[in-house]
Amino acid sequence: MSKTEISIDQLTEIVDSALLALGLNVQERQAVANVLFYAELRGRSQGFVKIVERTVLPAADKTDMHIDDNSSCMASIRANGNIGMLVMTEAADKAATLCASAGLALVSTCGTATSTGSIGYYAERIAARGYIGIVLAGSPKVMALHGSSQPAMGTNPIAAAMPTLDAPLVIDMATSAITWFDIIQRDRNHLPLPDDVAYDTQGRVTQSPADALQGALKTFGGVKGSALALMFECLTGPLSGASLLGDQEDSRGNLLLAIDPSVVHPDTDFRSLMSSMLIRMRNTGASLPGDRSSKQLETNLAAGTIAVDAAVLLELRALAGQV
Repeated sequence: MSKTEISIDQLTEIVDSALLALGLNVQERQAVANVLFYAELRGRSQGFVKIVERTVLPAADKTDMHIDDNSSCMASIRANGNIGMLVMTEAADKAATLCASAGLALVSTCGTATSTGSIGYYAERIAARGYIGIVLAGSPKVMALHGSSQPAMGTNPIAAAMPTLDAPLVIDMATSAITWFDIIQRDRNHLPLPDDVAYDTQGRVTQSPADALQGALKTFGGVKGSALALMFECLTGPLSGASLLGDQEDSRGNLLLAIDPSVVHPDTDFRSLMSSMLIRMRNTGASLPGDRSSKQLETNLAAGTIAVDAAVLLELRALAGQV
């Protein structure tokens, strides 16, 4: 994959102009840019390719999102066709606000048909307020249950962020053996898939990204990963009021949880305990989740530049009217 180094400031302008060309308003552009830069700066597959693939657009008939305050600690958001990243930003802030008064909060969303991006962003947004953030995201039915090769579930990622005395510990992972946008990136760059991560339409294991995009992804971890993915499908589908397998409507659901550790144990300092625990774990020689992406973030910010897929950058420039 060919990459081009570009300043973060210049890229910020290009991304904003590209999103403006796609018809996004100021609030939408800011929400999308925040989530995509979060991923891209950390070297994740949930970045600017989403713009050129047009997976960040609201529905043509969108209306204002509606928030129902169901109880002192629970709320549900009907997105009504708004951009997934905007809706999830609103949901994360709502969860943190409810948590501030109730000590615990659960927020569900439904009614989006666009990507929510790297959901670690929303978990970390909650953790920035001092709370534990847990996020589950629904998506189109592109993944097969264990023992089948037919798509039945979303890639069903989970993210959790734990506040510490320093940067939060963030765990962000899909329950699929490979992410959907990793396959898209490989297809765009004519790269094969790893072994045993996807099926073609005939139910055969394939290394062809194009065939996998028409077929189905596998879950990670065999039967156990499949069971975990199914549990997340229950929480982001039926519980969140989103569309189910076989429904014609593309209404994706999400679930966010915020926990105030000071309410769980008022006499302990959760952040301090977390930091002590992570130091002890690192002293064993372990590499912790998020270490690689955090180093990538630090490197990019220190340099003020970022290496972006050359083909994606060219398309962004074209959208922004710079070629």
